[in-house]
Amino acid sequence: MSTRYSHQDCIITFTSDCRPRIGGVQAFVNIGFDTMENTTYLLHGLEFILTASLFFLAGRSVVSCIWNKSLPLVGLATCLSLWVIPIILLADSPRTMATQFAELVGRGAQYLQPTSRLLGLSMVALTALSYRHPDPDIATKWKDYAVCSCMLVVLAPYETLLIFPINDRVEEIGTRLRKTGKELGDEYTQLRMLLRKWQMLQIGRILMPFLAALLSLWAFVGYGGL
Repeated sequence: MSTRYSHQDCIITFTSDCRPRIGGVQAFVNIGFDTMENTTYLLHGLEFILTASLFFLAGRSVVSCIWNKSLPLVGLATCLSLWVIPIILLADSPRTMATQFAELVGRGAQYLQPTSRLLGLSMVALTALSYRHPDPDIATKWKDYAVCSCMLVVLAPYETLLIFPINDRVEEIGTRLRKTGKELGDEYTQLRMLLRKWQMLQIGRILMPFLAALLSLWAFVGYGGL
């Protein structure tokens, strides 16, 4: 027995087992994941991408460290702290120093901030997908990914309270130098102190994503489940 409903060109037939057929094609309506076998592949792909992205964002490549028995600097946060800032500090002119740092901050706001937000949202999505998965071995990983999400969320107030004020102060000094065209002498010392402090605070930007990457890797290879 079936009931047919017609609306313009769309015909929906509800069969006796309550499964709708739309235009003669079987459509399973289920907001859960019980009938979605492909969700497992989606989860594994998302796990791999997010784990690799966290390692790239934070700092060191674990595989490279083991293979080369060294500490290569391949992560963005590590690169900024140990490569870019030391190069900026080599500048003799405070105006040049402020201009280079402003360029660094501008490009970070343009590219890194949207990427970081997308990474955080993706980790939250992975947490939800894991929690809803019918396989208990996969579902138990949601706690690991929830902790990873919290680690990434903590970075937002950390940057707002500690790092962004330094960015604003350096921009203020740079603007004053461009307007006046004069260097009073203390700007050089101030900028070096500010950039050194910014460099030190990058440790938080390195540590939190790196710990999240380790926990994500732990869950990905099958040892997760806090």
